[in-house]
Amino acid sequence: LVMVMTIAMASLQLLAFAPWRPLLSLLLAASFAPPPAASAFSLPPSWDELRAAPPLSKPPRPVYHDALPEELPPSSAESLPILYRDGDCVCAASETVWLAMECKNVEYLTVLVSKDATDDAVPRIVWPKGDGDDDDNNDAVETDPVKLLEQIQSRYPDRPPQFYPRISS
Repeated sequence: LVMVMTIAMASLQLLAFAPWRPLLSLLLAASFAPPPAASAFSLPPSWDELRAAPPLSKPPRPVYHDALPEELPPSSAESLPILYRDGDCVCAASETVWLAMECKNVEYLTVLVSKDATDDAVPRIVWPKGDGDDDDNNDAVETDPVKLLEQIQSRYPDRPPQFYPRISS
């Protein structure tokens, strides 16, 4: 026991005179620092606060299951991109493309495809005719999420965030 105590004391003396003593003091100070004060968002809002909150700026977009309805106005189906994604929300590729569309603030229609629909590959985007590049190849089904992200970026280059920023000038 005496030997262990001697080694421990020698180690502490070595630590006290080491050139990295300022780093050690910062680490020790950080470990004994009091916890930060609670933020304003630590408690959920009350029901009264929720009732008094302003309404959402725009209503949520409709979500369709397995197919677009026939009573959908043809003008919206022809002018908006249609995102087909996983209905169970477990496909990482579908979630990535969906998040990209939301980040770019793109107006689009959503069709959730069930796992039983084996002939429907997800994710995929059906672009409106006459909107952007490769309109001649609009019937091709693209399911690679990286290529879909490139398509989103090329069709909406002026909207942040930039998915592929310039690395050099």
